[in-house]
Amino acid sequence: MTTWTRGNVLALTLLLIGGACASDPVVIPGPQPEPVRMLNIGTETETAGMAMAAGPDDPVSTTAAPSLPSSTSPTTAPTTKPPQITTAITTTVVTTTTAMPQPTETPTTGSPDTPFTVAMADVPLLEVFKTPGSDQATWILPNPGPGEGERALLVLGAESGWLRVSVPVRPNGTVGWIHEDQVFTVTYQARIIVDLYQRSVEAWEGGILVSEGTIASGSDETPTPAGSFFVTEIQEYSDPGSGTNTWLIGTSAYSESLDPTADGDPAVAIIGVGDPRDLGKAISQGCIQVPFRVLQRLAQLPLGTPVQILG
Repeated sequence: MTTWTRGNVLALTLLLIGGACASDPVVIPGPQPEPVRMLNIGTETETAGMAMAAGPDDPVSTTAAPSLPSSTSPTTAPTTKPPQITTAITTTVVTTTTAMPQPTETPTTGSPDTPFTVAMADVPLLEVFKTPGSDQATWILPNPGPGEGERALLVLGAESGWLRVSVPVRPNGTVGWIHEDQVFTVTYQARIIVDLYQRSVEAWEGGILVSEGTIASGSDETPTPAGSFFVTEIQEYSDPGSGTNTWLIGTSAYSESLDPTADGDPAVAIIGVGDPRDLGKAISQGCIQVPFRVLQRLAQLPLGTPVQILG
């Protein structure tokens, strides 16, 4: 396996916020595809934008967590995000006459948020190979990254010391292999479901529907691509227009209608809607705009959470 240092990497661009989305460079050894970065592909009224999609040839499967070596499965993963909410909290209101329990959320039988496994990079530069056992890495992914968060990849399977993962690069649906000694794994239960036809979003965690709302999505000219993806980053930043704090939820999907620019490939993100009157419309350049209350709850889901976009 090739040994990589930061001196081997020509350019690693950090997250750009405030009018631009995340930069997610993929550094390629030798004559490989150019780095991939997230760009602002939203409308002029959006605070940030990106674009998301999955490949039909090899969709990301999240119906069950793959069987992984026990030595690579800790129970928790380090995070800089808000605390994870995995169970409903029962509270009691005490009055002068009696104590009345408040209604609690009950996990739904057969909920869509099946368990999934995430590989968290344990090295500064994570090597990704096209086939297990290859001598030369095809992609080099910086960690932290994208932005300042941990590098997380959705695991699709395991084979003799290698993990099959979804790779957040173009074309959508790209699959690669990583060596298990460069990562540790953790299993969660959550899912984001975006319905482009119904213009709706649902967030599930631990068998519970924790948030839902109406969305604005890509226009006919720059549609939000449908498919199976995952959350690559969760970044909090200050909106340059309003000065208030908001969130950007980066995904592994890329626009299938916009061409790359000098800054990289346009990727899809879930962001706050700039004007609530836009909800229910197809107006963006690919990004998914949601109400702020929904965005706040999505920001509490773990990195690697599957994102299913129905079109």
